[in-house]
Amino acid sequence: MNETEAQFYSQGAEDAWHTYFFQKGARHLVIRTLGEHGLEYVSNRGASAFKLCKIPACKVDVNDIVDTTAAGDTFVGALAAKIAENGGVIPDDPSDLLNFANSAAAVTIQKKGAMSSIPYLVEVESMVK
Repeated sequence: MNETEAQFYSQGAEDAWHTYFFQKGARHLVIRTLGEHGLEYVSNRGASAFKLCKIPACKVDVNDIVDTTAAGDTFVGALAAKIAENGGVIPDDPSDLLNFANSAAAVTIQKKGAMSSIPYLVEVESMVK
């Protein structure tokens, strides 16, 4: 979800944005995208269970940003592709999956349009940290 959605579902309680989704049945991972500030996530497994984890945004020069229209959809699609590639399993430490999805979104915002801006795998892999 993005910041606006998180605020809506948590009714403005800054520290409750992930709690709502775990209470509603989220099985492992809740993610809040923060645009140019990256993302935050909470997992209920592994060494960082129920701890707020942050992943910074990929570095994109402000002059290279063309259109942010498809960034969220590309993020979700890239994340889903990586989960599927992993046999449908989200690892205890999802940071590699989330970095990949973040990178896909970063490539997307450097192109105009929605479908036309969705990157090829090689473009994403060149940006992955």
